[in-house]
Amino acid sequence: MGGITTIAERLTAFARLTACALVTSLGAQTVMAQTGPYTNTSPAPIDDTVTCGVAGFTRTINVPDSFTVAGLDVGFLASHEYRGDIQVDLTHGGVTRRIIASNFAGGGARANYNVRLDDSAAAPINTGGHTTNDGLVAPPYENAVQPNAALSAFNGQNASGNWVFTMCDNYNGLDDGTFLRAELLFPSPTDADLSLALAHTPTTPAQGTNVTFTATVTNNGPAASTGRTTQINLPTGFTFVSATGGATHSGGVVTWTPGTSLASGNSQAITIVATMNFTGDYTVTGEITAAGQGDDDSTPGNGVIGEDDDVTRSITPAVTAPPSLTCAAPLIHDWDSNAWPGGDLTNTYTTSGETIVWTLTGATAALQANPDPGGGALPALSDYDSGGLVPTENALLLLTDYTNRSSEIITTVDVGVAGTGVDEAQFALFDVDFGTGQFEDKITMTGSLGGNPVLPTLTRGPSNTVSGGTALGTAAAANNGNLGTVYVTFQSPIDQFVIRYGSGTGPNTPVNPGQQAISIHDVSTCARTLPDVAAVKTNTVYDPLSEGLYAIPGNDIVYTFTVSNSGDGSVDPNSMVLIDVMPEEIEFFNGDIYDGDGPTDPVFFTRTGTPSLTFNYATDVGYWNTAVKPTSFAGCTYTPSPGYDAAVRYICFNPKGVFESGSPDPQFTLSFRARIK
Repeated sequence: MGGITTIAERLTAFARLTACALVTSLGAQTVMAQTGPYTNTSPAPIDDTVTCGVAGFTRTINVPDSFTVAGLDVGFLASHEYRGDIQVDLTHGGVTRRIIASNFAGGGARANYNVRLDDSAAAPINTGGHTTNDGLVAPPYENAVQPNAALSAFNGQNASGNWVFTMCDNYNGLDDGTFLRAELLFPSPTDADLSLALAHTPTTPAQGTNVTFTATVTNNGPAASTGRTTQINLPTGFTFVSATGGATHSGGVVTWTPGTSLASGNSQAITIVATMNFTGDYTVTGEITAAGQGDDDSTPGNGVIGEDDDVTRSITPAVTAPPSLTCAAPLIHDWDSNAWPGGDLTNTYTTSGETIVWTLTGATAALQANPDPGGGALPALSDYDSGGLVPTENALLLLTDYTNRSSEIITTVDVGVAGTGVDEAQFALFDVDFGTGQFEDKITMTGSLGGNPVLPTLTRGPSNTVSGGTALGTAAAANNGNLGTVYVTFQSPIDQFVIRYGSGTGPNTPVNPGQQAISIHDVSTCARTLPDVAAVKTNTVYDPLSEGLYAIPGNDIVYTFTVSNSGDGSVDPNSMVLIDVMPEEIEFFNGDIYDGDGPTDPVFFTRTGTPSLTFNYATDVGYWNTAVKPTSFAGCTYTPSPGYDAAVRYICFNPKGVFESGSPDPQFTLSFRARIK
């Protein structure tokens, strides 16, 4: 299903989506090498009775085993309506660390703590990905986050003895909660804590181009890692090209088994190159599937999403920019500045003197109720389909439920004066996409000037394809994103364009489609600029020796056409044609116009201020030898005899390229020679 001033200007207003690696959550049971578990699950209220600075309570975990702390994580579970009220200190061996500080910003305004406090986590508590409510089931703990004070302060101590958690509520108000669980997590000296990260470049690749993925395995120790195997899974939206590091590929799975030891604190990486296909799934996943050592916070190969040895990266394809309009100040038919009474099928507007008339016909009975909170009939102005614009803008919404795949709504838009129209036009169609078993959006675009067809240029989005004037949805797109946007550009003058919106006939499209929608956004136009061409014919006596010759029989005359363009528009390419009738009393001279003094062809061409206009005597001059005037340059097919040829009745000129407008007025001249009989 499917805002912008000029599209070129507002394309960047789009709120770009960025992929993220989901590596902050943990989902595996803790693997402990020492005797344990070391937990306290005795509930206690966290409320106004334990206000920080006034009162508090403690929970103690006794570790009976004797070993040196080489690393420590803490699991913490508590309910609370406003978790930022909670403050937690941890004390052992004379060292106290405030591992959770009161925080009323960010995630602190959310409910509950279900966290594993880990110095090596990606982001501090209540920041980054930890800004939503936590659940109350643990272990495993939902989120791996950094504590507010580093737990490494306990490294080197003997773990044996009491570990005391001191807790309080830092806000004397209505928000209450309950302490549920605390846990000490010590890595074994023989464990190798492996994590997997996946990056890609470019950030938003274009479909049909290559993407480079970098998979990095990091060993956070304490032991060296051996026996590692990592798998990266390429979905249907990517085709494998190559991989480094001896990695192999089979059936979309890249397998990497380096066979070397990885010391604590070190990382290894490989790169994978894959082509982003025009359709398919773009979510790449990966996991460390085997390791020779234990890992205290993840289990290789268990397929649990969210452990630090597992990654998921969703790639968003780039949105192709449409062609730019050439006028400096396009006229904007802006839906945010105009009204469309809900349910109307025709409306007329005027923008800076330019008239635009909208008319909807066809299967308009298939239009559904307006999904906006106010309801009402469609078509109507809405930001239901926003095209990813921030802030959102209105567009003309067509939400339909066709009874068959041949139904369509036809939107006819007349722009400018009939027969004159506008020089260029551009607009966006939001949310042209595909829903499996539900619908396949189909757009058919046509344009015309004075009834003559004008072809549009369609620029596709990642969730559709285009061919000529037709766009088809190929993948699902969020109605508040820009993946389903199709840009329509007319780069030649038009006075009408027609949008036919219906359903495709693909194998996954039902005979009776479900609900589908698009929205037609603002229309940008370039006011029509027209040339104003004038031609003046003059003559002079050909008198190369300056003898004072007169225009009498037997003498030659040089005729010159001076053609100027005083309008504000250019003449269409290659369309400048002059056909001149030869007077009865003269005969054309088919020879060197100036007898060797300068140009040597029978016709001489000059130009001023119109650099795009060209002239080639061999192709741009023609002749005709009957009394009937040729209707076009193509009809000038007579070949004159050398010297004077009285049979030439018409001389035809067709300089090529564009005859521009400008200031001063551009002009060109064409001269030829004839003899008075």
